[in-house]
Amino acid sequence: MTAAGVKTLEAVWPTLQVVTVDGATHWGDRGILTQPEFLASLRQFIAAHPGASGTALAQTSNSEVGTWKLNLAKSTFNRGPAPKSVTIKIEAAGAGYKTIVDTVESDGRVRHFEATANEDGKDYPRITTDGGLLPNGDVVALTRVDANTTTTIQKKDGKVILTRTSVMSSDGRAMTTTTTAVNALGQRTVNSVGVFDKQ
Repeated sequence: MTAAGVKTLEAVWPTLQVVTVDGATHWGDRGILTQPEFLASLRQFIAAHPGASGTALAQTSNSEVGTWKLNLAKSTFNRGPAPKSVTIKIEAAGAGYKTIVDTVESDGRVRHFEATANEDGKDYPRITTDGGLLPNGDVVALTRVDANTTTTIQKKDGKVILTRTSVMSSDGRAMTTTTTAVNALGQRTVNSVGVFDKQ
């Protein structure tokens, strides 16, 4: 990463830390990269994978990775009844993320959705393994806005069905998602604001 690139990140990521390990530069959250055990593990990984990218390594420190459960008491749903539960599991996958969503709908139906996408704004397929129809689009595009914010767009036949903005709390323990859908008149309306607690 260039010096200009580091300064740009520092402007939106106050806890950014840049370290050089065995001649390779890596960046991520200061609270993780400064831990001796992390640096030791990083050296071991580099030794085993000499061609690995520092950017790909650093992404595993992102606070989105983990399991999240919907806090129904703090969430609002403006279109239709609220689900009984939603669990989201986010895993690092290459240069991006794999997102697994398990939902128990208001009527007791169990739904399962998966998508693996990079933060490059390109379309990636959504899949379901529960035998039901795939609602709200069959492709997803993920874009990072800043260190704590991502935008997800879901499409069907090339048309945007919904846009979801996810914002991490400063301590990394809560994630708030605001979902905006397009109604029959082509107008964007806020359908839900979901608050998820990290497990």
